[in-house]
Amino acid sequence: MPLFTREYIDTHANYDEKPSSYIAYNLSRNKENGTIYQLVVLRSADAYEHSLAQLHKRTAFYLGLFVLIAVAFLIAAFHWGFQPLRKLASQLDQMAEAKRDKLDDDYPMELQEVTMAVNRLSHISNDQQGRYRHAMDDLAHSLKTRLAATNALLDDSSLDRRELNQRIMEQISQMDDLVQYQLKRAMVGQQGLQKSNVELKPIITSLDRMLSKIYADKHAILHYHFDDKLKLPINKDDLMELFGNMLENSFRFCISQVKLSVIESNDYFTIAIEDDGPGVKPELREAIFQRGVRADQLNPGQGIGLSVCNEIVDSYQGKIHVENSALEGAAFIIKLPKS
Repeated sequence: MPLFTREYIDTHANYDEKPSSYIAYNLSRNKENGTIYQLVVLRSADAYEHSLAQLHKRTAFYLGLFVLIAVAFLIAAFHWGFQPLRKLASQLDQMAEAKRDKLDDDYPMELQEVTMAVNRLSHISNDQQGRYRHAMDDLAHSLKTRLAATNALLDDSSLDRRELNQRIMEQISQMDDLVQYQLKRAMVGQQGLQKSNVELKPIITSLDRMLSKIYADKHAILHYHFDDKLKLPINKDDLMELFGNMLENSFRFCISQVKLSVIESNDYFTIAIEDDGPGVKPELREAIFQRGVRADQLNPGQGIGLSVCNEIVDSYQGKIHVENSALEGAAFIIKLPKS
């Protein structure tokens, strides 16, 4: 028989202090004469349950604290990790507003390829915008000369109607060629234009006829010294633009004479365009080939013509400079490679 019965426990237990649960210890078990004797010790489980509850609370507290710390670290990591992207977005906005030209170079390695591609795209876009802007400036500058020639033709009473119409149609044709030429330059750049050997004399004759009308009050005379069949290794439109700007500049500043000569050597064509005007001051001889710089601030102009000439000559690996002329004015010397 059991050592303690349920009735015994209920009788001797103090119900005011009765534990809510017990821990039972099975100490021994014997069998005598077919009867099983088992010794069981009961112990209150309140202290164990209290300790277990405290353990649960501590575990929940530390687990919650760990989760909070982990979330804080994740937020900080996301904030730090996306900082370069926020910087990239900010700099792209600045580029869109034309406040900067390119992205910085100090981005993380993972973004280096992206930023380099964006900078290349920005460089290409800026180059193309610059070509369009320069082409429009050059077109306006060139059309101004043709319009002045057209006005001079309309004021020339010595021309009959048939010749006047022919000369005006020639100017209109040149204007159309200029528009097509400048649009092509804007699209492909100077290096993308097709190069060819072009006969020089017809172009010089046409320009001489046009500029003589524009500057008729000067009675300027153009003297040119080169072989009538001479051909230069340069695009026809480039040739017209180059000599048009150079001769227009000489006619504008000359007193009565302009001289054009071409000397051919084994590797180069040396072109000299001289006038008997005031010349160019030594301190301005390099600056006048920059866009927007003019040697004479008294006469009207935008400082575009000589910069266009410099760009054209440079695209053919040539050189241009200015020095004193034997005519006591300026002499613009162009060295143009044959190949």
